[in-house]
Amino acid sequence: MRKLIIIFFFIILIFSINSCKENEDLYDVESSTEAFNNIKLGYNLGMSFSACIKDQEYEMDTIEKVKTYELKWCNTITTKDIFLTLKNKGFNALRIAIDITNHLNEDDIIDHYWLERIKEVVSWCLDLKIYVILSLVETYGLKLNNQDKDIFINSREIQRFIQFWGILADNFSSYNGYLLFEPFNELRNENGDWGTDDKKIYDNLLYLYQLFIKTIRDNKEYNKKRNLVLPTYAASSNKDILKFTKKPIDYYQNHLIFDVHYYNPIRFTFNEINLGSTNFIDTWGTKEDITELYLDMNNIRINLAKRLNVPVIIGECGAVRRTDINERIKYHKNLKNFADSNNLKLFIFDDSWDFLYLNRETLEFVDEEIIDLLLK
Repeated sequence: MRKLIIIFFFIILIFSINSCKENEDLYDVESSTEAFNNIKLGYNLGMSFSACIKDQEYEMDTIEKVKTYELKWCNTITTKDIFLTLKNKGFNALRIAIDITNHLNEDDIIDHYWLERIKEVVSWCLDLKIYVILSLVETYGLKLNNQDKDIFINSREIQRFIQFWGILADNFSSYNGYLLFEPFNELRNENGDWGTDDKKIYDNLLYLYQLFIKTIRDNKEYNKKRNLVLPTYAASSNKDILKFTKKPIDYYQNHLIFDVHYYNPIRFTFNEINLGSTNFIDTWGTKEDITELYLDMNNIRINLAKRLNVPVIIGECGAVRRTDINERIKYHKNLKNFADSNNLKLFIFDDSWDFLYLNRETLEFVDEEIIDLLLK
């Protein structure tokens, strides 16, 4: 009898292990390397879901009303045809920055109808097998500081960060591996500095990475192995910042990607209105320009991708249409060539205004020669 009981429990144990394995396989996700290698060219759906308006009255109790919020920063209402147009052209990755500031109730719960709208848009992309990076903009108050770890991670801002990502993880747990999460956009210190040599800041950034990973991995379904995208401090490609950046520990190997943004030289890629300066240049392509771009891409590979042994994307890049098309063609061509040679993936930034690559209303590409060379 005792032998029968032991055999019975042994069979139950084997069955449980197999069930867990089958359940894990059901929600399996390709590695970050595989996802990275599959990406051809990425597109930023800029400003559609990242509008943040102070003292905004928010009474939108249907998805149809919520859609009008996408018009706040000079964009059109997002349609599935936008993603069909991008997919048919050759894009297969998208980055969507979302700002929840105007979509929270008094208990910091994200508005249901707005979340449903985000889920609708993400679903369109996943149906088309377009990778989506969902990035949470940090305007709700998240900042880096040099406080001791226990004080930093127990602050209200960090607790809100964990709460918000818990809500997002719950809502997107059943979405497959084509969806990636990015914890913040261009997170900086309390002074808003674009660079710092304060090592305590980078320690706290590492703690924040770990809290984010734990929040997602402790969730369910695809979140257990979902690929996660981690921006550097300020999403900067500065050499010192890259050297200070540390790689967090993940529960699963090879499910992390790092992200930097690249707009150098901003005197060429930006408008005067973006920086409040008139010291801008209209041409690009001197030997010095090309050397700088080469060194910058090489720096990202050596001091981030190679040093931490992670795939790296340039999550935002591009140039405004202020300058002659031929100058911008030279810039984008060299950007692509040096990104390719350093195994970096590009996501062009489009805000439908200054940085304009696709007219989302007419579904026509602007300066299509640039798009074509980026897709070669």
